[in-house]
Amino acid sequence: MAAAIHALGPADIYVGLRSGGIYYFGTCMYSTEVTPKFYKNEVFNDLAGRNVPLARIDDGMEHDIVMTLNRFDMTVWRAIQAGGVVNRTSGTELSITRGAIHTGLTDVTLTWVYTFPQVAGLVAADVAVGRRYYSCTLRTGFETRKGSRAEELTCMFTATPLFNASSRAFTLFSEDPAVVLAGLPQPN
Repeated sequence: MAAAIHALGPADIYVGLRSGGIYYFGTCMYSTEVTPKFYKNEVFNDLAGRNVPLARIDDGMEHDIVMTLNRFDMTVWRAIQAGGVVNRTSGTELSITRGAIHTGLTDVTLTWVYTFPQVAGLVAADVAVGRRYYSCTLRTGFETRKGSRAEELTCMFTATPLFNASSRAFTLFSEDPAVVLAGLPQPN
């Protein structure tokens, strides 16, 4: 049984673009929603039958990340939509857009820092300060508007693991405070 209830609440969201730099993206109204997707290959054998797998081979996992921001930087949002490049015209496809492999080109790093654990003494010691994903691709996003003003931004990313040559492993995310907080700008 858990020793403490973790109520992490809102988070400050940061995006690292492949064109360079880590930018403050916005404030997530609620805690970010993460849904893991597990990939398995089934192994069939006469012992289990023709249609029932005897075993499953783990073939990795992805995370679907959904967040709703009530305070966000429109320039960073447009850069994410443009494939992670700040100076590209939003809504314009380049010759590399179609048929391009996304890793290292149109993916972004996604980092969030929980705001509630920053209040000293109110949170259990085992609560992570935040999380950093190394390769995220924008799946969908929409702006909730009142008149001509965007009031909320809801977006969904898919995080895929990247190969880390030093550890010889595929890394999906890190919750190590030294990794999560490295190079983050201060929110305005």
